[in-house]
Amino acid sequence: MGRAVTASGRSGGDEGSAAVLVLALLGAAAALVAAIALLAGAHAARADAQAAADLAALAAAQRHALARAGACETGREAAERNGARLASCVVAGDGSVTVSVEVDRSGVSGAAVATPVGATARAGPSWLRAARAGT
Repeated sequence: MGRAVTASGRSGGDEGSAAVLVLALLGAAAALVAAIALLAGAHAARADAQAAADLAALAAAQRHALARAGACETGREAAERNGARLASCVVAGDGSVTVSVEVDRSGVSGAAVATPVGATARAGPSWLRAARAGT
């Protein structure tokens, strides 16, 4: 009851299959790491966009409260200082400012075409929050 031996003196069967299995596992692990890196990059881009939108809205609302002019220009400058591009800016009659920004993150995904990540934020005078809470 011994093993079958081929003409070359080796036993037949599944020699080398462990190497193939190890290579397959390494390939799967590399794909998983790449997917996690893409997700982490997308999450970071979203966080950057939201931070830029928040800061731009706050700057614009403060400017509007103090000067009533140039609020959106101040919001644009704040967005640019935070690596974003101001997509829209709306000053409402109640003194609140809503801004939307886009952050270009083409390098994160490795894509040849830039894919902007957007975010929106709203800010206004503190009396707005108190007035809305009472209604």
